[in-house]
Amino acid sequence: MTIFGSSYDAGGTSYTGWRKLDIQDMILDQDPRSTPFFEMSGMTTATQTRHNWLAQGVKTRAVKAMLEGATFAGQQIALPTAYGNTCQIQYTPVEVTRTMRKAAVYGAKDPWQHQMQLRTYEHRGDSEYSFLRGSETASATVTTARTMNGIIDAIVDYAPAANFTGVGGITFTESALLDIAEVLHNNSDAPMVTLFSGTKIKRVIDEFSGSGAIRNFDISVREVVLNISRYFSSFAVIEMHISRDLLNTSTAAQVLVCDMSQIKKAYYDRTHIQPVAKTADADTAMILDEVTLEFGNPNVHYYMYQLIAGVL
Repeated sequence: MTIFGSSYDAGGTSYTGWRKLDIQDMILDQDPRSTPFFEMSGMTTATQTRHNWLAQGVKTRAVKAMLEGATFAGQQIALPTAYGNTCQIQYTPVEVTRTMRKAAVYGAKDPWQHQMQLRTYEHRGDSEYSFLRGSETASATVTTARTMNGIIDAIVDYAPAANFTGVGGITFTESALLDIAEVLHNNSDAPMVTLFSGTKIKRVIDEFSGSGAIRNFDISVREVVLNISRYFSSFAVIEMHISRDLLNTSTAAQVLVCDMSQIKKAYYDRTHIQPVAKTADADTAMILDEVTLEFGNPNVHYYMYQLIAGVL
């Protein structure tokens, strides 16, 4: 969205150069700005450009019985598994000419502050996209920047094969949702997980009927409620959120289910405004940070793709 790229119409064909313009002194949002994955993830600190953490499992349960008077028999120390992700430098440039900064404009007292606010929204949106769909490039060169693994690639790279499904032609159903919950239950004690999908899959979820009637009518106000925001299964409570950054077509939709208690934004350099050298007669800066995604134990997340949503 641009501030100054539009032409104005006085509303008639006569005396257009004389009539006063009727323009509201405000700027409305033209695009959605929600970033649910960013907002729901935690925050921690990275101390190197490669951020690492550990996860540890336990041995398979078994019957353990010891003979009376038996001698001690030790076992090898159990080592944790190391996981890691690469910190990515994220930047969003801001530039306003000094002439434009002094101009009187509609909807903004200060064009510089307005552009800074707008670019901040865009920076957060880019972060959301990287956390979901980034692909890791660990070794930086003079021509290649370091990039992080988003949660999708992290699941594919590190989780068991049972935690991601991408066979084309699968129709997403209530049974498929229960399959996901069961897999995650087998790998975790998490009482709650979060499902992210586009609008197509969310419509399918809202029409689930296997658990009985879900349409709630308030006769007094003639309202119909058709929204599943939380699904209680025997394996976990599943919260539903719509993501604008997952594929959202009727024949190639994506579903992501995460234990958000294990997901954190790991900042090597916190988000800040970095002044840069002036370019001609303009004020310039960068919104800058260096961050990666700490995805915890990859076994507690699930990813499905190439799904048929079954709606237009």
